[in-house]
Amino acid sequence: MKVTLISTQLGMGGAENLVCNLADQFAARGHGVQLISLLGEPVVLPQDTSIRVHNLRIDKRKPVTWFAGLAYFIAAIRAFQPDVVHAHSFHSIMLARLLRPLLRYPKLISTGHHQREGEGFEGLLYRLTDKLSDIMTTISDSTTSAVLQRTGLALHRVITVSNGIDAELFQFSKKSRWELRRINGLHEDDRVLVAIGRLSQEKDFPNLLHALKEVENRGALGHNLFLLIVGTGPQEIRQQLEGLVRELDLRTKVIFLGVRRDIPALLSAADIFVLSSAWEGFGLVVAEAMACERVVVATDSGGVREVIGDAGFLCPPQDSAALGSAIQAALALSEEERQLLGKQARARIVEHYSLDSAAERWLTLYRTL
Repeated sequence: MKVTLISTQLGMGGAENLVCNLADQFAARGHGVQLISLLGEPVVLPQDTSIRVHNLRIDKRKPVTWFAGLAYFIAAIRAFQPDVVHAHSFHSIMLARLLRPLLRYPKLISTGHHQREGEGFEGLLYRLTDKLSDIMTTISDSTTSAVLQRTGLALHRVITVSNGIDAELFQFSKKSRWELRRINGLHEDDRVLVAIGRLSQEKDFPNLLHALKEVENRGALGHNLFLLIVGTGPQEIRQQLEGLVRELDLRTKVIFLGVRRDIPALLSAADIFVLSSAWEGFGLVVAEAMACERVVVATDSGGVREVIGDAGFLCPPQDSAALGSAIQAALALSEEERQLLGKQARARIVEHYSLDSAAERWLTLYRTL
């Protein structure tokens, strides 16, 4: 089978990592794979070098790049002649749908990745172009329900296919924990929070910073508690977050690490992983942290509740007081309690959200459409 995967971009978000991981999984099973990215320069790529990656480098501010990117896309599809085209996120879905009558790929799957999928005008476009796609999927039951409600599509036209992570890659490493802490000037008895995600509105890092200040104001922020923020985004958002750190007088507590490719090691270095999102589709990084046996504190956004189950702490989104309380509760766990919860978290991910089973679910869907 020949599969074309289309991603709006190849940043360090959960959707982009999933696309690259699926590409590797399909190639390992002997399928032909090409990956097309519409916007920007890649940050993440598949590991298998046999996978052809096409980067259209479309710049939304420069219309001339739209036509060049469109021509590149058409040429790539015609040269590869895929059996299945699988488009991820709104812009990729719209492009793949609108070009299907011209390019005539046999099967098209459209996958939405976040809780606000199909809001406003997007919902109308999804409905108007629905017949150009064989099926639409989302990555959590809560997102599927939201899309059905917003678009008015029939129940059988939107289904859930959960994400998966590589549980062999995401494992706790004591060696990595020591090395990462040493490199960042942290000691073994320091308490370390790690947050990972694009510096964007939906990840709501201001919520996390205010929650950290809440913990400090309650007298529970010891001299040895630190927050590592991993991710990149628009320069203005980075500057706003750095300004908020100064405003809240947290400069000695917060370290911005930017883009990193050693996520399993960084998670191993953490005592607690925190997700402060205002909205999510699935929360792939939550599953990664759980696979590394970390205690997880997360906002109840999108499909995160489905991932965590009873193996972590949940609190309402956009409520820094509640997030601060959840962080305090996680910090109050004994070492034995933390280890037990971490092992419970990993077992849940291995059983329900392995990358291998996710790849098989997709391949089964491709074959049966």
